[in-house]
Amino acid sequence: LQNEIDEYTGANGESRKTDILLQTATDYLQNPEDYETIANTLYEVDVEYVTNSASDAYKQLYYKLMELVGEDTAKALYANGSAAINQSDYTTAIIDLEKAWYFSANMEAPDPDILYELAQAYQMAGETDKAKEAYSRIMTDYPDSQASRKAEERAQGLEDEGGASQEEESSGED
Repeated sequence: LQNEIDEYTGANGESRKTDILLQTATDYLQNPEDYETIANTLYEVDVEYVTNSASDAYKQLYYKLMELVGEDTAKALYANGSAAINQSDYTTAIIDLEKAWYFSANMEAPDPDILYELAQAYQMAGETDKAKEAYSRIMTDYPDSQASRKAEERAQGLEDEGGASQEEESSGED
């Protein structure tokens, strides 16, 4: 219970959840073009809290900030993540693309290409389960998209690789 209380109140007795959103608003007001700073604080907002527990004023501020910066932030992070993939820096790619997907997923029309790029980053980093999950989500949530067709091919490739590895392991046990 104390951990839950600390999560809400923070060290100085003020609401941490409110502080994060207020810091995001401050960051935006100080420099609306600084997508990285805005993204870092807005990304920390507990979406479950916004959806289930937050006051109407809190929700309005959160959704307004997402409306103001969400799309541009998603695009900037997507570009950064794609560049990191091209440099084989999969850790940075995953961090940026996870944030890009967070912003895209919270918009009216999410961009499945961002999730596809994230799935590729997971795959290249050897995080096969996360890659499969992302590919599956694309195929389920965006079945008519170009990303879905590409995801289906990649997912099948992962299944083929997994099947080959399992066959090799079982043939070595004989």
